[in-house]
Amino acid sequence: MTALSPALLSSLARPLEQAVAAVARLDGALIGCPLLPAWHFRVRIAAAVTQAGLDGIRVDPARLGAAALGLRPEAPAALGATGPAESSRDGGATAHALRLLHWSAPARSDSAAGDGETGADADGPTGERIAAALAGLDRDAGEMPTLIAAALGLRRWIERGGERPALWAALPRFLMRRGLLRAECPLLLGAAALRGRSAWEQPTGRWVATFLDGVCTEAGQALGLLLDLERCWHAARSTAEAHSRSHSRLPQVVDLLALAPAVNPEGVARALSGGRDPRRSPPAGPASTPPLPSCSPRGAGKMLDKLEALGLVVELSGRGTHKLYALTDLAPLRQQSARPLTAKTATKGRAGGPADLSWSRARLDLSGLDTRGLDDAAAEVDAVLRRLAARLDKP
Repeated sequence: MTALSPALLSSLARPLEQAVAAVARLDGALIGCPLLPAWHFRVRIAAAVTQAGLDGIRVDPARLGAAALGLRPEAPAALGATGPAESSRDGGATAHALRLLHWSAPARSDSAAGDGETGADADGPTGERIAAALAGLDRDAGEMPTLIAAALGLRRWIERGGERPALWAALPRFLMRRGLLRAECPLLLGAAALRGRSAWEQPTGRWVATFLDGVCTEAGQALGLLLDLERCWHAARSTAEAHSRSHSRLPQVVDLLALAPAVNPEGVARALSGGRDPRRSPPAGPASTPPLPSCSPRGAGKMLDKLEALGLVVELSGRGTHKLYALTDLAPLRQQSARPLTAKTATKGRAGGPADLSWSRARLDLSGLDTRGLDDAAAEVDAVLRRLAARLDKP
């Protein structure tokens, strides 16, 4: 890649300084942070939503997070839903975002994620394409500042026809390789420089400045996610300590919930049993050896239920079995897996009488709506778009 002129570098000094400072603040907060796996899950969700938006697809972060955790989407239809077409579009958007989410998963050899995903296999097709994008960034970087090299490498990769998900996955690894970050942050995309043709067609210097401004904003967003998670963790732990005895293990359960995106009773029991299978008896040791810690899945479930009753955690699955718990900042995911009201539950309440349906969502009755005016307006918009496309195609 050709060297940048001194005048161009001078014009980029201020946005580069602000972007580097924002990334440095994020990097400093991540050093030694025990919440990296849970934070990484949240920041990957935010990154996938942003990437899907750049592809022209709007994704609900809560629905994407629920799908990423394997929760079945059983929420009632949204207010004003008109039929299966809307659900199909929403499902397609979530599926597209899930594919983008897979790109940002760490390689299997990287144990820093810890969010239960195997990630992109470094030896598979996805890993090979990410490696090719990373090699392109390294080849074009030269002696340029890291963020400017990332911006120009991104632009050149897209101009060559490279696939954007591969480069988006390579960018955080490139920043780590150049020493700007010590933990992957998939949210650092410079998305502001890719929103619309007007942003892309800016002069090179202005476009790079837009990229740097976007990185500065995204670093602040990633840091905000980490700080929100820390506040939620500390508040839950303080409340758990206040409502438990000195020998209670409730604070430890809160710590486990902060270390992972979500946990189930079996996982909590295994962690509190020192990594052993809680269903098996601990191995016998010398008489002088203190007994190993142990916890049954049933006991772990009771502790999680107590934390839920205190309002410190939220159960995400909405089921009687195979429960999944998380800190309250992931409470919106619960709405995506709530059981819909069935005919059986509608005619019979908890005590055998009529059920109280006052909580059910209102729905719009659109059967009598005259849509002829809407059809005419849609046809007129289509005609305008066709004329505009024909005008843009002219040399």
